[in-house]
Amino acid sequence: LCTGEGGMLVSDDPALLEKARGLREYDEGETLDPAAFNRKMTDLQAAMGLAQVARFRSFLERRAAIASVYREALGSLGLEMPSIPTGRSHVFYRFVIRLRGTVPVTDGLLDRFERRGVQCRRPVFRPLHRYLGLEGYPEADDASNRALSVPIYPSMTDEEVDRVIATLREELA
Repeated sequence: LCTGEGGMLVSDDPALLEKARGLREYDEGETLDPAAFNRKMTDLQAAMGLAQVARFRSFLERRAAIASVYREALGSLGLEMPSIPTGRSHVFYRFVIRLRGTVPVTDGLLDRFERRGVQCRRPVFRPLHRYLGLEGYPEADDASNRALSVPIYPSMTDEEVDRVIATLREELA
């Protein structure tokens, strides 16, 4: 559900809900949790979320359909794509691919996508260990260097999906 910077948490676990409330109500306790912050939704964000709840299932179905088209159309490019374990499902909040071999995601590549009307992004700005000044995480660096988040959203048209596929095929072939 798209609620701007807001979000919802739904759970049947009372302990998890209590922890979440504690993080949201950051300044109302006796002690301060370092992870706590003002995470309260505005009324407008809540209204946006509630208006979409009835369509939630169709949003997930549309994302899954787009992901299926991507997997089918891009399978021959040798990309690593999201996998779905048997008996599980995926919400496809993002569709993250990993370029083959040692091919990096460069600013130039992202610019070429952008010029063609396809807004691909790096899924993570910088790996966590880089923020912490740590070295020795080559797999995280490799994943970060080769990962690309491809557009996927419920209102995406078939024509937009086709443009993404054509652009990826031409730029990554």
